[in-house]
Amino acid sequence: MGDRCFQGVPYQQGDKDGQYVIHINVLASCIETMTEKDCIHLLATLTLGRVELQQAASNSLMKLGDDDWRILSGIAAEHHVTLRAFKSTYKKQTIAAARLIVREHERGGRLLAKLAEVCEVLEQSGCACVVIKSLDHWPDMGSDLDILSCSPEQDVISIMEKRFGATVETPSWSDRVAKKINFRLPDIPELVEVHFCRLGQAGEHRKLAKRIMQRRVVREIAGMKFFVPAPEERILLTTLQRLYRHF
Repeated sequence: MGDRCFQGVPYQQGDKDGQYVIHINVLASCIETMTEKDCIHLLATLTLGRVELQQAASNSLMKLGDDDWRILSGIAAEHHVTLRAFKSTYKKQTIAAARLIVREHERGGRLLAKLAEVCEVLEQSGCACVVIKSLDHWPDMGSDLDILSCSPEQDVISIMEKRFGATVETPSWSDRVAKKINFRLPDIPELVEVHFCRLGQAGEHRKLAKRIMQRRVVREIAGMKFFVPAPEERILLTTLQRLYRHF
């Protein structure tokens, strides 16, 4: 961060647990644009920090300029932490944060309802499915909806087209290799991505996909029930996500 204007020092070894204490009260006189590293540390503090650090970080948001806020909110969305990172700022009515929280709550509610509807229709039509990745960050939602199914592709395509008016996106080479299809629904901008009995960037994890289907468990969110991976498989999926960054 160089000589960026922060109160105290940005990384100071000092608390009794040997963790890093981050002083993130941004001075009003700061004129430099926040770097990605600045944003990551601020978001980590807002999301995972102790109460006193979260409060200090929350207070610092009110001193951010438009450019800094745009960068910070963009990185928060990229890492799926918008609602969790800015939850405490909403009570203080930080204008930019409050607006973002409202939009994300509305978007998340719409996506959750649509995901529940799609899964229910697939299950009732004999196409067992599991929601993967999409609910891992709840209440934050990602940029698409991911579903795993070991049903025949044509059966799922037919259901999605007839029941939801979905259209199939032109698959990329990697989509074909990984055996996944992206569906565009008319009432949401996000894609529904269905993985067909394979996982991994090249679709190399067939046994894991079958294991997830066999060991799926029910998770209830906002009164809606979803089949999701068992905790052990969820850890494996998270590891794959970190290895590939995307699959």
